[in-house]
Amino acid sequence: MKILIAGGAGFIGSHIADRMLEAGHRVMVIDNFSSGSRSNNAPHPNLTVVEETINNYEAVMTLTRTFAPDVLIHAAYEPIVHPVSEYRDVVTSCLGTINLIDAAKAAGVRRIIYFQTVLIYGAVTSTDPLKVNHPVDPRSSYAISKLCAEHYIRQSGIDYTVFRLANHYGPRNLTGAFPVFYKKLKAGETCTIVDERRTFVFVSDLVDLVQTACDIDAGYPSGAYHVSTDEDYSIADIFRMVNNRVVVAGYEHAAVHKYVKSDDNGMKVMRLDWTETSRIFDWEPKVTLEEGIRRTIEWYEKNGVDRTFTHCKQAT
Repeated sequence: MKILIAGGAGFIGSHIADRMLEAGHRVMVIDNFSSGSRSNNAPHPNLTVVEETINNYEAVMTLTRTFAPDVLIHAAYEPIVHPVSEYRDVVTSCLGTINLIDAAKAAGVRRIIYFQTVLIYGAVTSTDPLKVNHPVDPRSSYAISKLCAEHYIRQSGIDYTVFRLANHYGPRNLTGAFPVFYKKLKAGETCTIVDERRTFVFVSDLVDLVQTACDIDAGYPSGAYHVSTDEDYSIADIFRMVNNRVVVAGYEHAAVHKYVKSDDNGMKVMRLDWTETSRIFDWEPKVTLEEGIRRTIEWYEKNGVDRTFTHCKQAT
């Protein structure tokens, strides 16, 4: 099988590329390296890495037609920076997605797999697990543009799978609480703890699911699916767990921290109903949060964290 991964040098995309290469597939990665890293894609005879942006229509069309992938995995997005650039969000998530769809049609791609943020649900406060038909109410440029992309994929006429993701983490991850806390703890800086709760999925569990979804002959129905675990944790819990691991690694700091209230537009509670995902794909997460954090911190210790990205402006 041939698999094209847009954003394949990023956190999720590179782990998927590794797994697909291990399984004997041919992989093409398209990435502009705005947040991904060249070191995330080890050389492999079945791997082609192209430095390009999905915003370049002609390049995307030519590359996709030439490679002729069976599956297109869309993991590209605009890096999360502050102040927010609505223009860049729209160009990457909306225009870039349209370019990928047009190229997929021209190349005869049989399935598109797209990674969606659950921030499209807006300022959720309920502790009841959300179903995929929960009303959407995106409150940020990132979420608005990501939802726009999902709608274009839905009406493309191509078989598709949209995975709406709980917070994902693991080696190579530079976004969210784990790398932000780690980097600040190492530097002895103040960590900001937001009054929110999240569910977390380790990257290998997500890749297991994606690998299953790439079976284009299995008859999986097109649609949106939640990727989550049952347990949710406060950001304060995550801070303590990361801090404990950093101390164990021999970098004791005073663990200076402060607490702030969630933004009015923020997602206060992230709990997702993933029973349909389990039923359709015969999937369930295997890696505990404690084990996942251990593996993640070990990678940070070995490779370092030079830059981080976060949706939470208060935590920058």
